[in-house]
Amino acid sequence: MPDKKDKEYHNIEIQIISLYKGEQVKKLKIHSWLSSSCAFYTEKNSTWLIFAYNYNGELRFGYCSGAVQQDQKFDLVKYPDADVRHKENLDLKLAVLSWIKKSKMSFKNQHELSVWLPKENLEVLRNFNGTKSDFAVVEYEIAEDIKLRKTTLLKGFNNKKLSAMLLSQLKKAVKVNHRTLKELPEKTKVYGIYYFYPEGPYESFVSTYDL
Repeated sequence: MPDKKDKEYHNIEIQIISLYKGEQVKKLKIHSWLSSSCAFYTEKNSTWLIFAYNYNGELRFGYCSGAVQQDQKFDLVKYPDADVRHKENLDLKLAVLSWIKKSKMSFKNQHELSVWLPKENLEVLRNFNGTKSDFAVVEYEIAEDIKLRKTTLLKGFNNKKLSAMLLSQLKKAVKVNHRTLKELPEKTKVYGIYYFYPEGPYESFVSTYDL
């Protein structure tokens, strides 16, 4: 139902099937914004993977929050592979969330550091064997002078050769930066996730994006 205080939102009631982070709730706010190009709403009795954020003490999500409808239906005449690709994408997201929940780790980037592997080094990680999408988790230890001190592979890919190559490229070429700071008050740890996408229309590749 529409929010009486803010016309950009709707209030919905939910039943949580699996909780990956946070506390059990029965209500959420959708940033529906129905009069805009970002209009977004959920069908009654539909099933979603939701990434909600806390705003003024209330949990909200919307068009740009990464929500995925798990029971989405596709026109398989027009798009014969859409349901398979949708399931693969959803399974990868759920696998990452399950790993994070099981590891009980906080992925908060306390000092808002930028840590990245240059494109040319990601290009080296192409054309590796694998039939399913996969992911790897990396821990970076950053010193007070904003220099990378240690890189640890917390979870590798199923392909051990690809995992070793990823770690090699990370140790060789990872960049660390901050927009304004030249020093940190203390050393800190930052985490990164790398995704492997198997061969399809194109050769396999590794990306920092969940596609």
